[in-house]
Amino acid sequence: MTTNKLQGSDSGETVRCKREEEDMKNARVSVTCMVSLLGLLLSGCASSPTQPAIPPAPAVPPTTTTTPPANHLVATPGQLVIRHGESWNFALWKEQGGYFTLSSTLVESTWSVQEGAAGGSVTADGVYTAPGANGTYHVIGASKSDPTNTVTVTVTVGDGLTLSGDPNVIWGWGAVYTLLLPNGHVMIEGGYEYTSKGKAIERINQYDPATGTFAYWNTVEWVDFSATLLANGDVLLAGGDSETTDANGKQTGALLADAQILRTESGLIEKTGALNQPRNGHTATLLQDGRVLIAGGTKTAELYDPVTGVFTETGNMSVEPDFGRAILLRNGKVLITGGAPFELFDPVTNTFSVVDTQPNGVDGGSAVLLKDGRVLISGGLAADGRLRHEAYFYDPVTGQFTLAGNLLTAREGHSATLLADGTVLIAGGIDTPPPDDYTDGNGTNTTEIFDPATDTFTVGTPLKTAGRHSSATLLPDGSVLLIGGNPQRTEIWKP
Repeated sequence: MTTNKLQGSDSGETVRCKREEEDMKNARVSVTCMVSLLGLLLSGCASSPTQPAIPPAPAVPPTTTTTPPANHLVATPGQLVIRHGESWNFALWKEQGGYFTLSSTLVESTWSVQEGAAGGSVTADGVYTAPGANGTYHVIGASKSDPTNTVTVTVTVGDGLTLSGDPNVIWGWGAVYTLLLPNGHVMIEGGYEYTSKGKAIERINQYDPATGTFAYWNTVEWVDFSATLLANGDVLLAGGDSETTDANGKQTGALLADAQILRTESGLIEKTGALNQPRNGHTATLLQDGRVLIAGGTKTAELYDPVTGVFTETGNMSVEPDFGRAILLRNGKVLITGGAPFELFDPVTNTFSVVDTQPNGVDGGSAVLLKDGRVLISGGLAADGRLRHEAYFYDPVTGQFTLAGNLLTAREGHSATLLADGTVLIAGGIDTPPPDDYTDGNGTNTTEIFDPATDTFTVGTPLKTAGRHSSATLLPDGSVLLIGGNPQRTEIWKP
């Protein structure tokens, strides 16, 4: 079983859309935060000469590159869900650069609560403490150098949690990994804060579907790592990067080769062998023989043996996937998407091969393994800036792609989750293209259900929150837990 990130699925799919993803490190801020909407990096889809014709899409004006306003401020976290009496640290940042090359500087700030004492308290340096009454409140951060330049953060205070979010964690934009554990709980890796010394720490939590509650599990002092459920029920944490901000707002970070094991029985974390190459933005897939394939972040790949605790370099890919997805196929091979071309990893020969039947432009969108062994690849952002309607099947038996049909809503940044009855939930994303490199497209709360028996898409129950890049996990009762994304949310979708 593998990590579900952002566009997750419980079907052996590893999804590594990075926190920036668009979504992305916006709330987390790194040195020169390559805040990229992964979907935007993925090229689009044109119909192949061998595929059925696809109706032409309406022309989309070319995108332009813009920069934030000179005094554009953002707050981290961008919104907060918290229990009575609990505290959380806020910070104010000045953004610089375009959407793909966003960097931020810590800003000296003052803080207040719009509702006064009834809405809780906040110290001068941004430590907020929630009141004893349920409600929605507003924390305001202001630049010390220009008190008129402010940011308002919505805070939801409650005595329990069902569908609104985790009170102990700020998920971050698109920065969440989820794993369904053997006991039916969901491990959630995501959310972070800065220590008093400016060190970014990331929290690991559990969600119990039976009670609808979240619980703190552990904390690690690095971010953006992959999480893979091993055959023995423990979790491999691999790669990522460190982030530190000093008192002057200077940010430093470095890719990491660290790897650790989270013991799910005790919640303790133990060191294991190190990666051969520091990396993040990679996929991490449990193979049928118990090894783990680490691929991406670079063109290189390596295999982790949980028996020896050693990572061994294996064959290289022809291209570096753009924070792609890794699908474990029924034949034991792994399909790597997110680049052109797609590639297949063969665990027998430990080598990669190019999928040369890939239709022109089909290198993005969400991917999910169906019960019959085929892979459904849907939507995405085309190279010409349009959102794609098209959905394709990849058949590992024939090695061929065929047109599955068209989404009811062209979208990108959506999740695709295999449901218990064999249908697929397509949820959220954006339904209008981003107008430029800095502004996101309009989020959608629409869902649709794809039935592989009839090759049809039908309208599904809408989400409560419109947005993209949520992690989606199928729960034991058949519902789907969606966490993170832009905007941040926690929501349970029921069939």
